[in-house]
Amino acid sequence: MPRSLWSLAIGLGIPVVAIVIVPPLISNAQVSVLGIPLLFFWMFAWFPLTTICLAISWYGFDRRHYAAQEGSRA
Repeated sequence: MPRSLWSLAIGLGIPVVAIVIVPPLISNAQVSVLGIPLLFFWMFAWFPLTTICLAISWYGFDRRHYAAQEGSRA
């Protein structure tokens, strides 16, 4: 069963870009958010944001495929 491209883009693509691509671009920024350097704020913000992306991917695209698969086994 192939995965949806939207599911992969939201569940994996967005977090990978945010965690791997963006930090080198903002590492030299002299900006702080609530007294925290932007890079650290960015990385810690993506802990819950990654979970949200995975939840969107699961509830929006993948859950119905697994529910249909479970129903066919019974």
